[in-house]
Amino acid sequence: MIGFTMKNLGDILGVEYIIDGTVAQNKAYQTSYTSTSDNTSVKRDDDDKIKKVSTYGSSSSNAAQRFDVRVSLQIYMDNNASIYNANHQALFSNTDGSYGAPLEYLLKRCPLYRK
Repeated sequence: MIGFTMKNLGDILGVEYIIDGTVAQNKAYQTSYTSTSDNTSVKRDDDDKIKKVSTYGSSSSNAAQRFDVRVSLQIYMDNNASIYNANHQALFSNTDGSYGAPLEYLLKRCPLYRK
């Protein structure tokens, strides 16, 4: 694509508009949670001697990587004129790096959008 103008690409593809865009995903922060629980019980006989000791323990841990996502969108006409150029960062960081929400935000505000 290097060396081609949007007009060249439009002629090759036979389209009126060309949509160009990028998605940038950056690691934002990581959250982690660890929980441990232990329980020991001691049973004694009548002489106060230890008869039985039982121990139970459990632990759990959870970690999640969060991503900041930014989408950039440009729309060109077949005569090489840029009719839309915008970018949008997702309002909230997410764990899967999805870009659907910021892309939808930009598309709904572009001049080609129809309900």
